[in-house]
Amino acid sequence: MVSMPVVDGFTPGHISELFYQSGAVHFRDGLPNTWITSTRDLMLQRFEQLSARVRAALGGELGLGKEAGYAELVQRSPERYDMACEWEPPFSDQILADHEGLMPAVRAILGEDCQVMLQGAVIALPNAPEQLWHIDGTHLFRS
Repeated sequence: MVSMPVVDGFTPGHISELFYQSGAVHFRDGLPNTWITSTRDLMLQRFEQLSARVRAALGGELGLGKEAGYAELVQRSPERYDMACEWEPPFSDQILADHEGLMPAVRAILGEDCQVMLQGAVIALPNAPEQLWHIDGTHLFRS
């Protein structure tokens, strides 16, 4: 397993190379802890609201998999959820667009013309069983 490189002080091009080698990079001083904490709280609040609406609509718990889910909420495995989020704060906060390291690195990895197509949160509830190995999409490269 390749460890995730810390990319403080690297150029966007170098960050892109490290990303393609390792599959992830770590910005040690990325976003402010206050933003991260408030975003986490908002996501959990939204999750609770959606879960309550789904339970009320179904008269019970959400099933497993995309076929048993909704556009806004899918239970991928026991106690693990994908939740779609609208393009509004915190995802639209200027702090993300203005981050001096993050957005140039994203553009170096995805291209200058990259666009936000969707955003969301992956939520694992406390005591969720270990997730099985899986891929989130098709392989990008045959090699």
